[in-house]
Amino acid sequence: MSSARATIILIVAGFVSLSAGSRSQATQDDGRLRQLLDRYAAGDFAGSVADAVGPGGAVAAAGLLSQLRNEAPKWISAQSDPAKAGLRAASFSLEAAGRLLDVQARVNEHDDAALAASLATVVAADNLVEWGCALMRPRSPAASDAERVWWLASVELLQHHGGGDSLLFGWGRLYSGAPHMPHAQAAIPNSPELALASAMAPVDGGERPADAMFYVIDGREEFSAADMREMALNEGRRRALVDRPIADPESYRLHQRATYAQGLQTAAKRLRLIEGDPRVSAHARVLLGAVALCFTGGRDAARQYFTAAPAAADADADVRFLAAFLTGRAFERDQRMADAAAAYRRALSIVPRSSSATMALAVAEWMTGGQAHAAHLIEDARQTELVTDPWEGFQTHAFDRWPVLLDQLHGALRR
Repeated sequence: MSSARATIILIVAGFVSLSAGSRSQATQDDGRLRQLLDRYAAGDFAGSVADAVGPGGAVAAAGLLSQLRNEAPKWISAQSDPAKAGLRAASFSLEAAGRLLDVQARVNEHDDAALAASLATVVAADNLVEWGCALMRPRSPAASDAERVWWLASVELLQHHGGGDSLLFGWGRLYSGAPHMPHAQAAIPNSPELALASAMAPVDGGERPADAMFYVIDGREEFSAADMREMALNEGRRRALVDRPIADPESYRLHQRATYAQGLQTAAKRLRLIEGDPRVSAHARVLLGAVALCFTGGRDAARQYFTAAPAAADADADVRFLAAFLTGRAFERDQRMADAAAAYRRALSIVPRSSSATMALAVAEWMTGGQAHAAHLIEDARQTELVTDPWEGFQTHAFDRWPVLLDQLHGALRR
């Protein structure tokens, strides 16, 4: 067992004991949580959450969760409008989870202990979201505008910041609750935003092949029609053996590729169903283009999607950046490096000092004879801090709309 894995197990085990121990401490709470909820209800969103979470970590989250379980029901029942108070309490818990996840996102990935503590914090934050979800579930199926924003914000937080495969869909869960996405879909049925959030689930649910970069948005290999036929035959042979465990490494690799390729095709079908909805059209087209890049002969279709996406009603800076950046990727596949460089410059005009576009442009410049300019770009990047960009989050097939949805939630709670 690696030291990192052993440390993670110890940390998560420790978190469980911390959760139990914090319950007894929370029973002696002198009303501090109710004071924080009063402040949150009065509009002190950031201040009350910051005081509740402190510097962050699993210990803080365990204590807060226990206090919410013990004190929040009393606070809700004492308010003049218990329904709105419940929404405020659920929003407080959701925002606290968001703050915890923001803290853990900055951990040192090369520090085993820090990574293990980060995992425990993610589990703790997931449990805070689940507490709010349980509070929201008994409400009327006809969700109010404010409740609708809460559900969308909760899904966005988990998908983009919280390793949401676990809590959203129930894959490899480290916590004891039920998957979150079905509850959200029941609360706001026929939501194109939730359809977009779950469209890539067939891809993310299967293991990606370990021997290749098969990420949808940066694949190094494409699936051809012949590949698909051969993988279907191999999968059929495997299932004919009564689904016995795959011991042969090559057979397992083929199984992974088949699962992933089939997931891509299913995702594309889901995305085409919502491509025409003006609320999600731009985002769906970016994902459709990314999926098209994974199949032989899909580059022209991908570029068409990336051209159409920025013109859609819901296009924002993230969509425009991704459309330009991924257009560069498509040109690279065709060895059209000058066109790729032009696309990366366009991406940089949308998000200046983008780390992804800067590095991609440097490579394209180098390969087209612009070694001096490429060297200048790299040296400049070393001297000044580059900024993260939408590409970072898009590698989990998510668009970072958490800040926007949080602002909308605050506006709804003030009314």
